[in-house]
Amino acid sequence: MSADTTPALPPPLGEISNFSNPPNSNAEAQAGIIICLIVTFSAVLIRAYSRIFRMKAVRIQDCIALLAFGLYIGFVYLLFWFMSFCGYYVHQWNISASDIPTVLHIVYLGMVMYELTIMGLKISILTEWIHLFVPRGTRSTFYWTCVAVLSVNVMYYSSSILATTFVCNPRGMLCSKSSVIFICSAAVNLASDIVILVLPINTVWHLQLPRRKKINISLVFALGILCCASAAVRLAKAIESFVSPDKTYTLSAVTLWVLTEATCAFLVFCVPAAPKAFKGSRLASVLFGSASTQGQSRGEIGPSTRSWPRSVYAQLPPASRAHQRNGVPLQKLHPVVRSVPGPSESSEQLRETG
Repeated sequence: MSADTTPALPPPLGEISNFSNPPNSNAEAQAGIIICLIVTFSAVLIRAYSRIFRMKAVRIQDCIALLAFGLYIGFVYLLFWFMSFCGYYVHQWNISASDIPTVLHIVYLGMVMYELTIMGLKISILTEWIHLFVPRGTRSTFYWTCVAVLSVNVMYYSSSILATTFVCNPRGMLCSKSSVIFICSAAVNLASDIVILVLPINTVWHLQLPRRKKINISLVFALGILCCASAAVRLAKAIESFVSPDKTYTLSAVTLWVLTEATCAFLVFCVPAAPKAFKGSRLASVLFGSASTQGQSRGEIGPSTRSWPRSVYAQLPPASRAHQRNGVPLQKLHPVVRSVPGPSESSEQLRETG
């Protein structure tokens, strides 16, 4: 019996292999892939507009994220290739043995593409966190934690890509132990996602800001919960794939959750720039709440302080803040103001986020 007519896995009792038109969930998978692609593209577009046209400052993390987006597009292409060649949620006994090397080749390329994408995103996110929350010239615990997590991710993904290269042979289209690599990747991602989620929210709640402002800012950074949830589900699916002999069926779920996690990572990086992109619009006031509009409506911040970073205003003594709320200009408080560090782009962006 030739490999073209031999099923890649013996069918269970009562099942007959169907190579020509096997049952699949391609329609559902295609819809999910397209939704993720649209969401990611929109988030990247908003971030680019905010940085280029609003803030007029493009940083290294933006360039790295753009490269990661290019790799993300490549990963999406591989998902469509997998769908056209094998199909999503197709049982392995409905695939011929001759097709398995190509399926594993696609999986190999997808692993490499994904790990390059997520490594670039983690670098961008952690670099952005340092830019937003660490004052210039300081080296706080927050800073060193970000550096440590960033270093661990770079070292892990670099070694994982090398390990994948040695485990899999793209020329011969042979690959083994891919499920083990998926499990390790999901575990490392889940751990780092939790740290990336906790770091900014913990810092925000230690700032001298109104509770409502803290909640607004925390909700923006709480998108990391989606990353953690995706990584947790992916870890469970990777373990399921490891113990199951029906690899083509179980790996379908793994690849789709990998895409979901990468999409959520783009949201974590890009969404904090959305308030700046939509500043002054009615949509921004509804979704994010403009700091200046809220301040005017509540009478908390006078005109002379709206251009000041929130971090500077928060460091003023309570008496000085009370004077300012009652209409006394900050210009009359020169001795206090001069003792506070000057405004920075990061503190201004953080203020706009809330």
